[in-house]
Order: sequence, then structure tokens, then C-alpha cells
Amino acid sequence: MKFHITIASIISIARLLCAPVIMILILSNWWQASALLFCLAAISDLLDGAIARFLNQTTLLGEWLDALADKALTILSCLALFITNELPNWFVAIIITRELALMIGACLLYYRHGHFSLKPIATARASMALYISTILMVLIFRCYSLQKGVFYCGLMLLTIVCATVSLVQRYYRSITITV
Repeated sequence: MKFHITIASIISIARLLCAPVIMILILSNWWQASALLFCLAAISDLLDGAIARFLNQTTLLGEWLDALADKALTILSCLALFITNELPNWFVAIIITRELALMIGACLLYYRHGHFSLKPIATARASMALYISTILMVLIFRCYSLQKGVFYCGLMLLTIVCATVSLVQRYYRSITITV
């Protein structure tokens, strides 16, 4: 794989730079601006990989930037929403623990074998889609002062279940590949 800057990499870098801005907007109670920027960042997550594949510009740098931007976007948004009392502590704790476990696992695999795969599995893609949906839902509910109900709790629980299944599946795959 090549290691150079592409259009898709620039999109991932922009998403990475948006993550702390979104956090600041949330902490400043600028709900509409944070929802809009988060929505644009989420769309960029769909675009970067599609553009890279369409232009045949898939690179190792692009894979790393995409993964880093995804983690920054979800972790910083969740932390900001926790600080503003918009997300429960159990939800944020599980999400951050999962992301840290994935990063530690990747580092261990790299240390032990000199490589690891950044290619997402289906459940990881579903987890990211649910992360984005949950965070966007919280921002929209806050923008329009909507009451949290069964759908709100259900989406959070579905997100946690999918994230947990994805983590277990990723570790199981890593163990079977390296043994």
C-alpha cells in the first residue's frame, strides 16, 4: 500500500480537526452549530472511504487517518455530552473502554507481530453508524428540547450491544489469526 496524501486522506484530516471543534461547541452550549458540524463530519466519514475506493487511492495513511478521526469524533463528542449531562456515565464509560481496548489490542498485535489490520469488520461499521446516530440524536434532542423516551434509551442500548459484539468479534478474530 502507498503512504501518501490523497483526497480521501484530506477529508479524514478535516474530520479529525472537526472533533475538538465539535467538543468546544457542545461545551459552549452551541447545540445547533455542534449538530450541524457533527452531521458534516459524519457525512465525511461515509465519503472518504468511498472516494478512496472509487479513485483507487486506498493508502495505509488513509486507513490510519480514518480510524483516528472516527475515534476522535466519537470519544470527544461523548465526553462533551457527558460533561454537559446529555449522555449517561455508563454509556460513555462503555464506549471509551471499548475504544481504548481496541487501541491497546492494536498496539499489542503490532508489537507482537509487526502488523495488524485496520480494515473494519461489519459489526465495527455498524457500531460506528450507531455511535453517530446516537450522538446526532442527542444533539438534535437538545437543539429542539425534545423529551428523551423509549427510542432514546433503545438506541443507546442497541449501540452498546453492537459495540460489545464488535469488540468481542475483533478480539476473537485477532486471536484466531495470530495463533
